[in-house]
Amino acid sequence: MVDKAKLAKLLRILAQIVDSSSDDELAALERYSVSKLMTPSSTSKSGKNKSTESSKNLDSTNISAIIESMRHLPSRDAGVSLLERQKLNKRTLEQIARRLDLPVMREDTAGRLIQKIVEATLGPRLNSEAIRGDAGAR
Repeated sequence: MVDKAKLAKLLRILAQIVDSSSDDELAALERYSVSKLMTPSSTSKSGKNKSTESSKNLDSTNISAIIESMRHLPSRDAGVSLLERQKLNKRTLEQIARRLDLPVMREDTAGRLIQKIVEATLGPRLNSEAIRGDAGAR
């Protein structure tokens, strides 16, 4: 059974992402189907989500959609701008970082968390493309 409230919330978040995205970011997202964006993310190694408290800002589906859309952006700058335009608070950025199994320290600022998230989602692919010399392929 489909949870209509969660689906509606996901669609609102996706609409916000589309409204605030540049043409390059939208072109990157266009290459992937909506069904891929809506696939649930994997849980931690223990089979449970690491954060046990419910999100007051974004639910797990929305966090998954943001992470998935980040993975397909053409550059680190595009990732930073996408997260900054979402105006996510530090707590939400911490939730995203934890979902990515990134270490989060109390001293991390929102800017530092954005850098960690961008590097975790885009860094490996962009580094690989740079080594192969096919950065212009996207």
